[in-house]
Amino acid sequence: GSRFQYSNSDYIVLGAITEAITGKTYSEYLRTNLFTPLGMNRSVVGDAKASPPRAVGYDFTPTESLTKASPIHMSSAYASGAIRSTLHDLHLFDRALTDGILLSDASRKYMYTPPKDQSYAFGWETGVHEGHRYVGHTGGIFGFKSAFLRFIDDDVMICVLSNHEGFEVGVLQQTLI
Repeated sequence: GSRFQYSNSDYIVLGAITEAITGKTYSEYLRTNLFTPLGMNRSVVGDAKASPPRAVGYDFTPTESLTKASPIHMSSAYASGAIRSTLHDLHLFDRALTDGILLSDASRKYMYTPPKDQSYAFGWETGVHEGHRYVGHTGGIFGFKSAFLRFIDDDVMICVLSNHEGFEVGVLQQTLI
């Protein structure tokens, strides 16, 4: 508890712990305990069988032309970033989290509170913008970027998803604030 350093590898370990405790694959656990109950019908982990169609990721080449991003098998990202979703499904997730369906108010408050003088809580970057507390997280993988922000006391969620690796989702998100 004296030091913090973000690591995607920690999420891989968390996925393995989830599998060991539940006896289900990480994908199956999220599908049966989160996606299906919440109606998140377009969300999957990685390249799950019977996955819904997905967007194509893009990037700029050194010649500055738009091209398809390098392919990646999502199993390599595993629990550190292999969830594919839509804005609609992320809104359902946000509502379930905010409305106390997924966690009690006490558990959610604990999850949003960073230890000591940190700015990272349990899976959430935290801060204050013009007097309004927020939690959020960014993500990215070949051809895709995301930024999710929730103003805790204002019941406002801002989520930006892009299928262009070079698009600065955080800049657009800050503009929307």
